[in-house]
Amino acid sequence: MTWSKRERAVLEDRASRMHRARRPEPPVTRPEAIVVSVAGELVALPGSAVHAIRRLSSLTVVHCGPPAMVGVFAMGPLVLPAFRLASLIGRAPLPAERPHVLVLGKAGPELGVEVESIVGVDALQLTPLLESPFDLAICGRTPSEVPVLAPEALLSSPRIGPS
Repeated sequence: MTWSKRERAVLEDRASRMHRARRPEPPVTRPEAIVVSVAGELVALPGSAVHAIRRLSSLTVVHCGPPAMVGVFAMGPLVLPAFRLASLIGRAPLPAERPHVLVLGKAGPELGVEVESIVGVDALQLTPLLESPFDLAICGRTPSEVPVLAPEALLSSPRIGPS
């Protein structure tokens, strides 16, 4: 079967309109929180503040750092300080065989926080000024009621030294 020029133009126009109409909508992204175990408790950090999650394979101890500091570690060309998150939130840390480090920062990697384990990822529900059960402010909770630490409070904590 052959199509006339007019019929072909109508078919191409319809195909073009159908193709444009079927473009998928961009996925709706929900804020996420990284849920971790710290001092036997579950806490979370906003995924937007976490630049990387690493296992500590090597760490250089710094004896003159703040008490919460466990040392420094290399991440590519950067050398970053690592702190025990348990100490930053006012809890006694539990021993961990191979702890994880969450690399945090505002615009780029600034520091690492040591946690006992990574539990998973959950939705983040931001809520205004909640009362915190920790020494740091929280900015929300997950649907399973895990408190989400405010990254600004963590990064500016006096326990990590002068900012």
